[in-house]
Amino acid sequence: MKRNEIIVAIAMIAMGLIAPWVLPSVWTTVVSIFCYYAILTIGWNIIFGYTGLFSYGHVAFPAIGGYASALLAEHIGLSPFLGLIAGGLAAGFMGVVIGLLILRVRGFYLCLVTWAFAEVVSVVLKAEHHITGGSGGFLAPSFVSGPNAELVGYFIGLGLMTFAFVVSALLYHSRWGLYLFAVRDDIDAAESMGVKTRFWKVFGFAFGCAWAGAAGAFYAHYFNLVDPSIGGLDEMGKV
Repeated sequence: MKRNEIIVAIAMIAMGLIAPWVLPSVWTTVVSIFCYYAILTIGWNIIFGYTGLFSYGHVAFPAIGGYASALLAEHIGLSPFLGLIAGGLAAGFMGVVIGLLILRVRGFYLCLVTWAFAEVVSVVLKAEHHITGGSGGFLAPSFVSGPNAELVGYFIGLGLMTFAFVVSALLYHSRWGLYLFAVRDDIDAAESMGVKTRFWKVFGFAFGCAWAGAAGAFYAHYFNLVDPSIGGLDEMGKV
């Protein structure tokens, strides 16, 4: 990481730690929502900014991660803290599957296909109401119980956002990042230089999706509810 990136990370942590004590309590929720969208955006930046893949279905993956974590907590008693990892892995796995199926498609057609995937996920979540709760959503346990539950959830969101930013910055300056940039800038030239472009396209897509899944799991356990609106295409505009 460069010096300015380290300064930004430290500033994010410092302001985040101070905010709950100097701002009205409603801002705890506002900043927590900000952390959620920031993590989503960091993930999408890895897909589009680093790898050059215009995915318009990115919001399907927080839905996958959020529902995966909530369902695992309900049926096997998985801790919400482990649910963050489980949600990220579930979304990352689906990112690999979708990546292997569609990433031969480029440009505008990739945008359309990922858009269609997000719509399919939304329809399934609403239709399978006996599993997902349908349009009413599915209840998820909070990270901790008690009067400080919202504050603990806030700090978890802040930590997850900062961690995502640091990992993204490290990836940017790594050899792996160079491979992703090569795919983005000129895929034919990259292939001629021996870069395994298909692997790195799938990696970039799945890695960004995994962060979206972790964000979705955070959302589910912070608000104690996950519903199909989390994967609505209007959410993509916010990202």
